[in-house]
Amino acid sequence: MPPTEVARSILSMEYRGVFECINGLLIGRSAAPDETDPNRLSYYECLRQYLSDIPIPVMIDLDIGHKPPNLSLVNGAIAKVELNNEARGSITQTFS
Repeated sequence: MPPTEVARSILSMEYRGVFECINGLLIGRSAAPDETDPNRLSYYECLRQYLSDIPIPVMIDLDIGHKPPNLSLVNGAIAKVELNNEARGSITQTFS
């Protein structure tokens, strides 16, 4: 999504109270082209501007989503996410 659509999606989640119901937010790498115009909002500026005040941990540029390599996250699974100080992490999914 371009940054303007990302901003609308984040605001929509915020207005619907999504961030009050989750323990963290995982965001995969963006397949959108980088913004070259310095007067326009870039993808990372958008994330920083709209997610900096939410009260949960946010991890970006993960190997999930639509850009390979991509780990599949199963809808409805319980996920345990760990990140160490070297910016290396793991995701363990369990099914009930």
